[in-house]
Amino acid sequence: MAGQIPSFLTGANLVIRIGDIRVAFAQSLSFQRNVAHTAVMGVGAYDVLALEPTSFAASGSMQILRWTDDMLEKRKNDKNTLPDNMAETASKPDLIGNSIVSDTAFNPQKLLLSTTFDIEVYEKKADEGQVEGTLLFVLKDCRIQNYNFNFVPGELLVENVSFLCRRIEDRIAKAID
Repeated sequence: MAGQIPSFLTGANLVIRIGDIRVAFAQSLSFQRNVAHTAVMGVGAYDVLALEPTSFAASGSMQILRWTDDMLEKRKNDKNTLPDNMAETASKPDLIGNSIVSDTAFNPQKLLLSTTFDIEVYEKKADEGQVEGTLLFVLKDCRIQNYNFNFVPGELLVENVSFLCRRIEDRIAKAID
Protein backbone atom coordinates (compact mmCIF):
# COMPACT_ATOMS: atom_id res chain seq x y z
CA MET A 1 0.00 0.00 0.00
CA ALA A 2 2.90 2.34 -0.61
CA GLY A 3 2.18 5.74 -2.10
CA GLN A 4 -1.41 6.01 -0.84
CA ILE A 5 -2.64 9.02 1.09
CA PRO A 6 -4.73 8.18 4.17
CA SER A 7 -8.32 9.42 3.96
CA PHE A 8 -9.11 10.44 7.51
CA LEU A 9 -12.11 12.66 8.19
CA THR A 10 -11.36 15.74 10.27
CA GLY A 11 -13.16 19.00 10.99
CA ALA A 12 -10.73 20.68 8.61
CA ASN A 13 -11.98 18.78 5.58
CA LEU A 14 -15.75 18.81 6.22
CA VAL A 15 -18.44 21.22 5.00
CA ILE A 16 -21.69 21.62 6.93
CA ARG A 17 -24.83 22.79 5.14
CA ILE A 18 -28.04 23.65 6.95
CA GLY A 19 -30.81 23.74 4.40
CA ASP A 20 -29.32 25.50 1.37
CA ILE A 21 -26.74 27.46 3.40
CA ARG A 22 -23.13 26.48 3.91
CA VAL A 23 -22.62 27.48 7.55
CA ALA A 24 -19.45 29.41 8.22
CA PHE A 25 -17.37 28.37 11.20
CA ALA A 26 -19.58 25.56 12.50
CA GLN A 27 -17.62 23.37 14.83
CA SER A 28 -18.00 20.46 17.23
CA LEU A 29 -20.91 18.87 15.37
CA SER A 30 -21.88 15.71 17.19
CA PHE A 31 -24.91 13.50 16.71
CA GLN A 32 -26.17 10.15 17.91
CA ARG A 33 -28.83 7.55 17.17
CA ASN A 34 -30.37 5.50 19.95
CA VAL A 35 -32.67 2.48 19.86
CA ALA A 36 -34.32 1.38 23.09
CA HIS A 37 -35.03 -2.33 23.49
CA THR A 38 -37.10 -4.22 26.01
CA ALA A 39 -36.83 -7.81 27.17
CA VAL A 40 -39.85 -9.98 26.34
CA MET A 41 -40.52 -12.53 29.03
CA GLY A 42 -42.86 -15.51 28.86
CA VAL A 43 -44.97 -17.14 31.53
CA GLY A 44 -43.07 -20.06 33.02
CA ALA A 45 -39.79 -19.12 31.29
CA TYR A 46 -36.70 -18.20 33.28
CA ASP A 47 -34.86 -16.56 30.44
CA VAL A 48 -35.62 -13.74 28.04
CA LEU A 49 -37.47 -14.87 24.92
CA ALA A 50 -36.57 -11.89 22.76
CA LEU A 51 -35.18 -8.37 22.78
CA GLU A 52 -37.61 -6.11 20.90
CA PRO A 53 -37.03 -2.49 19.83
CA THR A 54 -39.48 -0.04 21.42
CA SER A 55 -38.30 3.40 20.34
CA PHE A 56 -35.81 5.25 18.15
CA ALA A 57 -34.27 8.65 18.88
CA ALA A 58 -31.82 10.85 16.99
CA SER A 59 -30.30 14.09 18.25
CA GLY A 60 -27.18 16.20 18.14
CA SER A 61 -25.45 19.45 18.94
CA MET A 62 -22.99 21.89 17.42
CA GLN A 63 -21.25 25.17 18.04
CA ILE A 64 -21.33 28.09 15.61
CA LEU A 65 -19.01 31.09 15.82
CA ARG A 66 -21.11 34.26 15.77
CA TRP A 67 -20.43 37.66 14.27
CA THR A 68 -22.39 40.87 14.13
CA ASP A 69 -24.16 42.30 11.13
CA ASP A 70 -22.37 45.63 11.77
CA MET A 71 -19.03 43.98 11.05
CA LEU A 72 -20.34 42.62 7.76
CA GLU A 73 -21.78 46.03 6.75
CA LYS A 74 -18.29 47.53 7.01
CA ARG A 75 -16.90 44.83 4.70
CA LYS A 76 -19.70 44.64 2.10
CA ASN A 77 -17.88 46.91 -0.32
CA ASP A 78 -14.78 44.74 -0.16
CA LYS A 79 -16.07 41.16 -0.58
CA ASN A 80 -12.53 39.90 -1.22
CA THR A 81 -11.72 40.22 2.48
CA LEU A 82 -14.42 37.71 3.48
CA PRO A 83 -13.81 33.97 3.23
CA ASP A 84 -16.11 32.24 0.72
CA ASN A 85 -18.21 30.48 3.34
CA MET A 86 -18.63 33.69 5.33
CA ALA A 87 -19.60 35.71 2.25
CA GLU A 88 -22.19 33.08 1.28
CA THR A 89 -23.74 33.07 4.75
CA ALA A 90 -23.70 36.88 4.91
CA SER A 91 -25.71 37.08 1.68
CA LYS A 92 -28.69 35.29 3.26
CA PRO A 93 -31.08 37.91 4.71
CA ASP A 94 -32.85 35.46 7.04
CA LEU A 95 -29.64 34.56 8.88
CA ILE A 96 -28.64 37.15 11.44
CA GLY A 97 -25.04 37.05 12.57
CA ASN A 98 -24.44 33.47 11.38
CA SER A 99 -27.09 32.01 13.67
CA ILE A 100 -29.38 29.12 12.80
CA VAL A 101 -31.87 30.12 15.51
CA SER A 102 -34.91 31.59 13.74
CA ASP A 103 -37.61 33.87 15.12
CA THR A 104 -40.08 30.96 15.04
CA ALA A 105 -37.96 28.38 16.87
CA PHE A 106 -38.65 29.65 20.40
CA ASN A 107 -41.63 31.99 19.96
CA PRO A 108 -44.74 30.29 21.45
CA GLN A 109 -47.03 32.19 19.04
CA LYS A 110 -45.06 31.07 15.96
CA LEU A 111 -43.87 27.64 17.07
CA LEU A 112 -46.47 25.72 15.08
CA LEU A 113 -45.49 27.68 11.95
CA SER A 114 -41.82 26.74 12.23
CA THR A 115 -40.39 24.26 9.77
CA THR A 116 -37.77 21.55 10.05
CA PHE A 117 -34.37 21.72 8.40
CA ASP A 118 -31.82 19.20 7.18
CA ILE A 119 -28.13 19.21 8.08
CA GLU A 120 -25.79 17.78 5.46
CA VAL A 121 -22.14 16.95 6.08
CA TYR A 122 -19.82 16.79 3.05
CA GLU A 123 -16.18 15.96 2.62
CA LYS A 124 -14.29 18.79 0.88
CA LYS A 125 -12.68 18.10 -2.45
CA ALA A 126 -8.96 18.29 -1.83
CA ASP A 127 -8.23 19.99 -5.14
CA GLU A 128 -11.03 22.57 -5.08
CA GLY A 129 -10.95 24.11 -1.59
CA GLN A 130 -14.42 24.78 -0.14
CA VAL A 131 -16.46 22.97 -2.81
CA GLU A 132 -18.54 20.08 -1.47
CA GLY A 133 -17.49 16.64 -2.49
CA THR A 134 -18.88 13.38 -1.14
CA LEU A 135 -22.06 13.53 0.96
CA LEU A 136 -21.30 11.71 4.22
CA PHE A 137 -24.25 12.26 6.58
CA VAL A 138 -27.76 13.73 6.36
CA LEU A 139 -29.62 14.65 9.52
CA LYS A 140 -33.25 14.77 8.40
CA ASP A 141 -36.04 17.02 9.68
CA CYS A 142 -34.18 18.73 12.54
CA ARG A 143 -35.74 21.09 15.08
CA ILE A 144 -33.76 23.22 17.49
CA GLN A 145 -34.21 22.09 21.07
CA ASN A 146 -31.88 24.39 22.98
CA TYR A 147 -29.36 27.16 22.45
CA ASN A 148 -27.08 29.13 24.74
CA PHE A 149 -24.19 31.58 24.72
CA ASN A 150 -21.19 32.13 26.95
CA PHE A 151 -19.71 35.61 26.99
CA VAL A 152 -16.06 35.32 28.02
CA PRO A 153 -13.69 38.33 27.80
CA GLY A 154 -11.06 37.82 25.12
CA GLU A 155 -12.84 34.89 23.47
CA LEU A 156 -15.07 34.59 20.43
CA LEU A 157 -18.82 34.35 20.94
CA VAL A 158 -20.00 30.80 20.33
CA GLU A 159 -23.63 29.76 19.88
CA ASN A 160 -24.21 26.30 21.35
CA VAL A 161 -27.18 24.61 19.69
CA SER A 162 -28.79 21.24 20.35
CA PHE A 163 -31.40 19.67 18.13
CA LEU A 164 -33.62 16.65 17.63
CA CYS A 165 -33.98 15.02 14.25
CA ARG A 166 -36.24 12.42 12.78
CA ARG A 167 -33.55 10.33 11.12
CA ILE A 168 -29.80 10.21 10.51
CA GLU A 169 -28.65 8.84 7.18
CA ASP A 170 -25.11 7.51 7.32
CA ARG A 171 -23.91 7.50 3.73
CA ILE A 172 -20.56 6.01 4.75
CA ALA A 173 -22.12 2.87 6.21
CA LYS A 174 -24.81 2.93 3.49
CA ALA A 175 -27.57 2.62 6.07
CA ILE A 176 -30.90 1.15 4.99
CA ASP A 177 -33.93 3.37 5.58
